[in-house]
Amino acid sequence: MYWKPTGHRRSIPGPRGRSPPPRPRTPHNSTSGKWEYQTVSGDVPVVGTYTWDTYSYDGTIYSGAKTTEATATKSSIATFVYASGPTVSVTSPTNGATLTSNNPTITWTSSSQNRRRVRYYVPGTDTAVYDSGWTVTPSTTYNTPAGAIHDLTDYEIEVGVEDSTPLQGFSSRILVHIAVTPPATPSGFSAIPIKVGNDPWETAIRLEWQASSESAGVFAGWYLYRSDLGMNVPYKILTSPDDTGVIDPVPTSGVEYVYTLMQAVNDDADVIFSAAVTSTAQVTLQGVVLCDVNNPLTYRCVLDSVQERDMNRKRDAKTYFVGTNEKPVTFASSVKYWEIPATYKIVPPITAADPIAAIALRKADVLALEDQNPVMCYRDEQGTNLPGCKFFDFGYAQLKFYPVFTIAVREEHYPLGVQLQDGDV
Repeated sequence: MYWKPTGHRRSIPGPRGRSPPPRPRTPHNSTSGKWEYQTVSGDVPVVGTYTWDTYSYDGTIYSGAKTTEATATKSSIATFVYASGPTVSVTSPTNGATLTSNNPTITWTSSSQNRRRVRYYVPGTDTAVYDSGWTVTPSTTYNTPAGAIHDLTDYEIEVGVEDSTPLQGFSSRILVHIAVTPPATPSGFSAIPIKVGNDPWETAIRLEWQASSESAGVFAGWYLYRSDLGMNVPYKILTSPDDTGVIDPVPTSGVEYVYTLMQAVNDDADVIFSAAVTSTAQVTLQGVVLCDVNNPLTYRCVLDSVQERDMNRKRDAKTYFVGTNEKPVTFASSVKYWEIPATYKIVPPITAADPIAAIALRKADVLALEDQNPVMCYRDEQGTNLPGCKFFDFGYAQLKFYPVFTIAVREEHYPLGVQLQDGDV
């Protein structure tokens, strides 16, 4: 029993044959009701077996009612072992290695092992991005599971081992870079200007390449980009490894487009891209091409003999007259749009074997397009490309062998572009 205890002292004689360290005061834990001491650096300087005892001092007398510290009554001697944990060394991969798989196998050596734990860290931090958890096993090999880590990322790997004592030891962290082997580069990629239907000259661009050797389960897509749209969003993604081509139905006249193609495959939780290939093409229109934005290869017409055409830039406005003695007020829309009224004559190509039949086919194309009353894309030889037009005037007359169409189109709100088309023409 202690009378007004002011502290607790303990002595640690040290390993056998060593002098004991100083005897510090120890705090009282009011929660547990016990006196406690946390060892600090230097208390147990080396691995070994240590003994310790305690005694008390209330500021007047020492435990056992002794008046000197040397004669204080001490507790019985207790023993503890200060031992180091297992020595762990990662043998594969090596520090600084670039790994071509995001399921790498980790191997290590250990002086003893009952359980193991593998962790991946953000380099230079204690932020673990993957933790295998402790598992009882004598195996010194670990296969990283799918989805644990990702392509084109750096990680630090640490292996922890626990022996049967149980004491734990941890390897030094090793830095690795993940760069999964990409799929094969697309082959045979080309961009070719083509005629569509009864068009007298090239109005579209066909993109062709060879089929993928990847299986359907692994294949993630053909990613196709066009230079004017940038590389942030694909112009088209095709999802079959057997796809070998598409048609760009509405390229702007006189613009040289660079098309880029990449193959993508699934690799666990990542999508891995091949090296890119490019091909360049352009069309030079010799008149006006109109097509249905939803069926650009089916409903379309070419108007190549322009008799008269106006390009009117419009802005809607409304004028209000508020009183006889006040000036009027006009409110104008901030949005501008095009209205293009024109007269076109259908003439056959110079090379046509049957000019009358060629004119009939072209005339039928115009009438079929008008009958659909579609949202259209308007393109012309001046480089105009408006993918959201509607007819607002349409007339037809026959001058001897040549049909003459009076057509007016108006640019309207259309947030979508004209999509690439699958198949042949």
